[in-house]
Amino acid sequence: MKEGKLEKLARQAIIEYQEFQDAQQQKDREAYPERLMKVLERASNVGYEIKVKDSMFLVSDYNSYLNVVKLTSTYSEQNTESLNELEYIITVEETRKAEAKRKSELKTTALSKLTREERDVLGL
Repeated sequence: MKEGKLEKLARQAIIEYQEFQDAQQQKDREAYPERLMKVLERASNVGYEIKVKDSMFLVSDYNSYLNVVKLTSTYSEQNTESLNELEYIITVEETRKAEAKRKSELKTTALSKLTREERDVLGL
């Protein structure tokens, strides 16, 4: 039975998609070590604790040892998922800290504009 044009196009699309996935995975594999180091640096900068044990990076918030993200320096789908999770958590923490800093600076600026009398009335 001869393959029709639609079947041939579908087969070719599947092959091209698989080739694309393979190329993407290779790019992810090559980028993983550098990406890991950048995320670990960001985690350290926002106050996360990083320990190395049994050839694994254990990343946790100083205030909560319940949520520990475990990573190795070797690329795998599990490590990539864990790195994605950690990157998301770090981004949320960076955003939270930036917003707190912005509010603090806004408050300081507003208070500096008050007169002595206004400060006395407000009990500041």
